Amino acid sequence: MLRGEIPFLYLRAVNKIAVLFLVLMMAFTAFHYGELPAEIPIHYNAAGVPDGYGEKQDVWALPVIAIALFGGLLTLEKKTKIGIDTLIQTG
Repeated sequence: MLRGEIPFLYLRAVNKIAVLFLVLMMAFTAFHYGELPAEIPIHYNAAGVPDGYGEKQDVWALPVIAIALFGGLLTLEKKTKIGIDTLIQTG
């Protein structure tokens, strides 16, 4: 194996772990969603005091963005055949 090459099985394992974390993030959010108040703080000032509020369904933004990013990067890697192993070799 050349220096900087990452085995295909290792990349598949990393992707499976990433999917597991995405599923856990969604499950955690769904499990605790009922406990949230109707209005939640979504932004804090430098002193740590909330200065922006949103509705409780705003907590779904992070899991949805994470899934979209993962899906987009996975698609990009498969379509261009440029993965992290290629980036490490050229970096």
